[in-house]
Amino acid sequence: SRATVIAVVYTLIFEGALSNIPATINKFTVCHRLRSILAEWLDLELISPEVSVYFSVEPMWQHFAWLGLYMAIALAASLWVISHKEFPVNSDS
Repeated sequence: SRATVIAVVYTLIFEGALSNIPATINKFTVCHRLRSILAEWLDLELISPEVSVYFSVEPMWQHFAWLGLYMAIALAASLWVISHKEFPVNSDS
């Protein structure tokens, strides 16, 4: 279906490709936030500046706040789509 295609394209382009580009845009991806949380929890020492662009030095609460905000926006968008679109209902008879 279209939703599956959109989800796959979003994952490949936005989360896959853009999250690995060391620029400001990668800070808006879920992958960047999760990677930074993992680095903080594992106490990884970022030795080289080339590696440090893939992680964030923001406090842990900001990563969780961004992830929570992203989930809330995605949930609100999905609830809006469900309430404003007409889905066919199959009858059991």
